[in-house]
Amino acid sequence: MGTGPAGTSTRSYSVTQKYDLDARAGCFNVVPGWLHKNNGDSRMNTRVILLGLAAMLTAGTAAVLPAVARADSPADIILIRQAGQDLLAGTFGGLKIALDAKVDVKTLAVRADAMTKWMKVFPLQFPAGSDTGAPNKAAPTIWSDRAGFDKSAASFTEATVKLTELAKAGDTDGFAAQFKATADACGACHKDYRLK
Repeated sequence: MGTGPAGTSTRSYSVTQKYDLDARAGCFNVVPGWLHKNNGDSRMNTRVILLGLAAMLTAGTAAVLPAVARADSPADIILIRQAGQDLLAGTFGGLKIALDAKVDVKTLAVRADAMTKWMKVFPLQFPAGSDTGAPNKAAPTIWSDRAGFDKSAASFTEATVKLTELAKAGDTDGFAAQFKATADACGACHKDYRLK
């Protein structure tokens, strides 16, 4: 800490950021570092961090609210579930690539858990009347056999929960076997509830 004009103190700040490239898992993570202050006073750090969090929450809320407000039209509901399924397929494909590359399966737990989170809300993306409004491949049996659809989605969700548990445990052989079981559960649902 130095002395500025008229005896005021000057403080220097630095922001560090660590970039972590995990090419084997096919991801690029940016992990923000901490705001460091040379004088050791943590009150300013806390204020800056809290202001940053408030800004992120405000921005996130502003981005989500319009989507929530628009999600009541059948076309928007269809687009939401299609985007979710595209992300699920990409995540599933990434798990397969990582598994084939013999990546430590513990690093895949977050991705497997993301699949579980989506599948827990997936059946909610098919309210009555959301079968039309935009091009989609949802079979009419989703609505005519709702109990069967919910049961099939629950089976897939259970498979992803097991996949996550095996990843967290670092069980590579169990994860590989469960990956196949999860793919089979996904295909079983498509067989009855997705148009060709």
